[in-house]
Amino acid sequence: MWSGSDSRALTILGHKIAETVQEPSVLALCSGSCT
Repeated sequence: MWSGSDSRALTILGHKIAETVQEPSVLALCSGSCT
């Protein structure tokens, strides 16, 4: 679906969003879907 670099960028973006909003659910969602 995504290339390796796109997937990595999405993972980084997802983690930054999670850190910004402090939403464990967002971090868990990204960890589950991005890795």
